[in-house]
Amino acid sequence: GGYHTHVQCIPIPRGISTDLQKVMVAHAKASGFELRPIQSDLGITAMLSEEDNYFYAEVATDLSVSRFLYKAVAEDGDTVDAKTGKRRPRVPLQFGREVLASVLKKPELAHWKSCVVDQDKEAEMAATLRETLSEHT
Repeated sequence: GGYHTHVQCIPIPRGISTDLQKVMVAHAKASGFELRPIQSDLGITAMLSEEDNYFYAEVATDLSVSRFLYKAVAEDGDTVDAKTGKRRPRVPLQFGREVLASVLKKPELAHWKSCVVDQDKEAEMAATLRETLSEHT
């Protein structure tokens, strides 16, 4: 089994983006991988190949956007870390959710099953989102 792409755009309250960045980097380290800030102005596609397994995040503040990247494949294309001799870790599937749950101080959101709503509620939420988005197009 392989992974596939998940693109998530998650609004966060103003003022927590600095905390979000710190928690995200610390949580990555605790999970066994290094989430590195991107200093380059290159687009993400210029930094990756089609085969790369990676985690990419953008965190906007009032003044700028910080970008972070972890590739599960080393620059030489190897999945084994040259320093440790161990396989480079994959990002846990719930990584983003766990980070946001921590920053928002809502640990119950860390597991997707606690966020499941019935079909009627889901339809209502989707309609509200569509309406909100249509106001901005």
